[in-house]
Amino acid sequence: MDNGLILQIREAHALITKLLTASYAHCIEISEKYKNTVMAGRTHVIHALPITFGFKTAMWAQEIRRSLDRLEEIKPRLFVGQLSGAVGTLASQEGKGLEMQRLMMADLGLNQPVISWHPSRDHIAEYVSVLAIIAGTLGRIAREILSLQRTEICEVEEPFLWEK
Repeated sequence: MDNGLILQIREAHALITKLLTASYAHCIEISEKYKNTVMAGRTHVIHALPITFGFKTAMWAQEIRRSLDRLEEIKPRLFVGQLSGAVGTLASQEGKGLEMQRLMMADLGLNQPVISWHPSRDHIAEYVSVLAIIAGTLGRIAREILSLQRTEICEVEEPFLWEK
């Protein structure tokens, strides 16, 4: 069960990383394209000093970049397998437990644990925390885009494409 969970998380992690990398690249592209497009800077939705739209999207890009870094940094702690017996001591393996564990983790492509982690879920909680940061970032960006599209502001708009 534990190894299956980590393998599922690893698959999801790869997909999330791929999508977030594409979002980062898109923000960088927009930042370059609109680096000289002046707009109102805002603090708590109140006009402040002028900024450029490229500056705004560059801030988005850097927030996404930090999350990509977090996703990379967590991998050694997160992608750790589990084979340790009922209570975690490998006692049932008659002295061959560590070697069995090493072979199994090599086969699964997971890191070998320093010690049994079956009752410990802090690495999974850490991963969920990173996902929450990512969700917060993407939600904030989406809210900003929605706000900037409002009729009375109309500083950005999404393309409208006809499908044929």
